[in-house]
Amino acid sequence: MIVSTLIAAVLAAGSPEMRAPPVMQVPAAGLDLSDARDAAVFADRVVEQSRRFCAVHVERITPEHPANPRFCERGMAEAAVRALPEAHRQRFLKAGGLGLVYRGLR
Repeated sequence: MIVSTLIAAVLAAGSPEMRAPPVMQVPAAGLDLSDARDAAVFADRVVEQSRRFCAVHVERITPEHPANPRFCERGMAEAAVRALPEAHRQRFLKAGGLGLVYRGLR
């Protein structure tokens, strides 16, 4: 089972205590990331999860841009792709998946 898991280890601005970092997961189980259709499905999931995640955690993830969730969404989407196992990430990239992610984030 492939799951792109990203742990955003960011402290709240000015918070001296450490809180458990939020976790974003993007399921890729059952997808062949070398297939353009499956890469598009995963790209859609990355975009959707990034938006949902940042709607809740934008102030912890990008405290310098709390009014503009696009910074958070893009960063989380890129991190989700980087979190894929290397072989799966390479297949996703070759299938044009990263471009689909960026188009979905517009």
